[in-house]
Order: sequence, then structure tokens, then C-alpha cells
Amino acid sequence: SAVCLLAEADLCAVMIRLDKPQDEYAALQKEADARDHRIIGKNQGLFSQNELAPGSWFFSKEGAIVYNGLIEMMRQQYRFRGYDEVISPNLYNLKIFKISGHYQNYFKNMFMLRDGDSGMALKPMNCPGHYLIFKSKLQSYKDLPLRLAEFGVLHRNELSGALSGLSRCRRFQVDDCHIFCAESQIRDEIMDNLNF
Repeated sequence: SAVCLLAEADLCAVMIRLDKPQDEYAALQKEADARDHRIIGKNQGLFSQNELAPGSWFFSKEGAIVYNGLIEMMRQQYRFRGYDEVISPNLYNLKIFKISGHYQNYFKNMFMLRDGDSGMALKPMNCPGHYLIFKSKLQSYKDLPLRLAEFGVLHRNELSGALSGLSRCRRFQVDDCHIFCAESQIRDEIMDNLNF
């Protein structure tokens, strides 16, 4: 439990009673370290970092084999579940992110570039690209649901203190899906995805 002392003061002291003995905590920490992907990846030579590419990872030959094997497993699942794999650009005019709302919510974490008078950005997520793919041709209700999947390369300008291994970095690849469907299909699509 925690107790706040001197609550009216600008500074509040918090006392926390630890119910677990220190040696039990140390054992749990040791077990967590043994499962830490950053340590395992380094020890097995799968991936590494370099200060010249902060927040990004380099995959060795062995790491690329594991990485590509995982992607192929996902591709099999996507095909089995009726997804079409697509590829969208990495660089967009800022207009698309303003239309989608991503600019207003994520502009601090976007890598921006200039192209003449136009602002450009590396994509922080795949959503706008999938929307543009859907919008690129006339769609019939007979084509729905349309399930798009991508192993898109994303870039986010994460603060250096927020970076954490492969789970929080500046350049990463994500398997991402978007489903375009009729209102009457929403429930079935949600249920199918909960069983993925």
C-alpha cells in the first residue's frame, strides 16, 4: 500500500511497503532478464544497434532468417483468412495525414521533410496508404469485405528515453491489416479477427 504524507505541500512523499522479500524480487528480475529479447538477440547474434542509427536495428544473416520466417508464417495466415497483401509508399505529402487526423495527433513523432513548398513525412502508420489503395478504384459491394494486409516499414520519431528494444524503436516493420466492409459485415469481421 502507498501513503501520501504532507498532502497539502507542493512535494508529496510516498512510502511503499514491499510485501515480497528482496531475494524473491531478485529471482523474478533474473528470470525476466533471461527472457529479455535484447539480451537473447545479442547473445545469439540475431540483431544489433549502432549509435549512427539511433533507435533502429540491424539484423544479421541469422536474424534475417528468423525475421523472414516469421513473416512467411503470417503470410500463410493472411492467405488462409482471405487477406490481400499490398505495399504502400513510405513517403507521403502531409495532406493525407491532415485528412486522416494522424498529423494532429502524431506530428511530434513524425519525421518531416520538405519537397519544394510541400511538406512530406515518412509514414508512422499504414492506415492512410490502405485507404488510398481502396479509393484508387471503384469498389462494388460484391468486393466486400476487402481485407488488406501489409508488412509496412514505419518510422516514428520516438524520444530517446522512450526507446525500448524491438518493441519501441524509430524504424520498424509491422504486420498491419485494414478491413473495408459493409455495415452488415462488421460483426462477422470482428468475430473472425478475434479468432485469428
